[in-house]
Amino acid sequence: MKPVMKVAFDVQGTLEDGHYVPQTIRLFRAFAELECEMHVWSFGGRNMARDCVEENLLSMYGKVDPVSGRRRVHAMSKRSRDYPGAESYMDLCVDDDPGTAPGLDSLTVVYVHEIPTDEAELVAFAKRLHDAFLQRSQG
Repeated sequence: MKPVMKVAFDVQGTLEDGHYVPQTIRLFRAFAELECEMHVWSFGGRNMARDCVEENLLSMYGKVDPVSGRRRVHAMSKRSRDYPGAESYMDLCVDDDPGTAPGLDSLTVVYVHEIPTDEAELVAFAKRLHDAFLQRSQG
């Protein structure tokens, strides 16, 4: 069975209220199209993450839940006390601030300023990161 890459996107400054929001939303879509498990997390808590998913219509890019048949993007708190082990559960996170990305030792972190603006380059960027994950998982 092919491993599934788990990707977390931060809310404040990443998916909302930041200069890089348009390409960040496109990167979210690119990872979803690669059949990654999509997460939105925030230090503001699960409700803030869930509101971001709803306001930006991100659930349409989630995987289909086998029980409900609905697409799902996981919304969660970035605080370790609310979701212990989250940083070790994720394979990659996208964030705007190096000081707030949890578990940097155990995660591949992409900062918003690193995301290409050109659509073809952005899709290739996501594919390279996904391919690297698959190689690590099989190695």
